[in-house]
Amino acid sequence: MQIIDRKNKDYYDYIAHIYRDQTTTYDRRGSFLIDVNYLVRFIDNPQDSPYITRERLPNEIVFFLEIGNFQYLISLYNLIYEELRAKKSNKDCIYLSENKINNFEVKIINKYDESKHFLPAPMSISYVWEKYPNSRYHQKVEWIYKVDLLTEFNQFKILKNEKVTDGSYISNPILKDIKIPSIIEPLEIYKNLEGYFSEFYRDKTIETKMSDKEKIVSKGFDPVASFRNIKKTTDK
Repeated sequence: MQIIDRKNKDYYDYIAHIYRDQTTTYDRRGSFLIDVNYLVRFIDNPQDSPYITRERLPNEIVFFLEIGNFQYLISLYNLIYEELRAKKSNKDCIYLSENKINNFEVKIINKYDESKHFLPAPMSISYVWEKYPNSRYHQKVEWIYKVDLLTEFNQFKILKNEKVTDGSYISNPILKDIKIPSIIEPLEIYKNLEGYFSEFYRDKTIETKMSDKEKIVSKGFDPVASFRNIKKTTDK
């Protein structure tokens, strides 16, 4: 699989140069370079609403990473912020956008292999329903949920009567700056995408529209010289 991306490079890109498979292409132009500060704000508080107390700032976020036909439930936890700052002009409220994360850890909660693809992009990050059913997370436009809020995350499905909107996921994220390389091997990402594209192209019906001349050239013949002065031979 070859990767087309004129702007960003990710940590698994070098695998494409090792395999040099030209049969499938991942067109990643328009990819988005994310860092932990953007990701935490996107998942926890996309509107950048104020937090009343410092204790309300998130110390963990859980998100859904889809790579081809595989899904990963991932946690960023032990979020440690730099010296917290509050807006004095707004009753000392604290905003995520003004407080940088200094350190964090990352882990995979679960991996799902049901050969299904949900989001429009080949690779995406999206919301999940959070662990705490009484929290503000219910106010989000979320399209994926876990079956039982009181147990572990064990299944994903699209909510009925809900549509996937552009604001509910990050399309083609560049993962190298959020410690994903420490939990998902580059070859695993490459193989997930390669399998997805191979299946995608195999399921499509491709109609070949070629003229007679183009068909001759495709077989390796010269349409003029190869068919000139051909004499019939007779048996003696």
